[in-house]
Amino acid sequence: MSVKKHTLDMAPVQEAFFSDTVLIGLASRLSATSLCRVLNLSFGIRFVRRPDLDKSTEKADSGTYYFPGYEYCVPLSDERYILYRLKSRDEYLLPELKQLDFIWMVQGSNADHTAQRLVQHLRGMPDIQLAQILDTGKLKNRNFLIV
Repeated sequence: MSVKKHTLDMAPVQEAFFSDTVLIGLASRLSATSLCRVLNLSFGIRFVRRPDLDKSTEKADSGTYYFPGYEYCVPLSDERYILYRLKSRDEYLLPELKQLDFIWMVQGSNADHTAQRLVQHLRGMPDIQLAQILDTGKLKNRNFLIV
């Protein structure tokens, strides 16, 4: 008797999740909590640590790596911001983005405009070495970001 294998097609899930999502890649030497504090003060927002958003990867030879998640929901809006640290010790959440330290997800119906505005402001901040909008279609491991 042969066993049929079923594979989960992530393409529709990815398409739905990223349809109203823009990713901003950040390079900064700050810790995640310090960056949140700087962003909170600079943008008048309040990123909050959300353990349920944390990502983790397990490597048989070196253990488990955690990538903390921080969230802010814009009041009276459908916008939501999620911030992830991309590096944990020597492991990367998205290996194709090793030059970046954080990823800021902007979700909502007006995400494109909001992300453009945020990037312009971020580029003028002394604690941010790089801020750029990422092409989600080019990310091989973007399914790691789906919440």
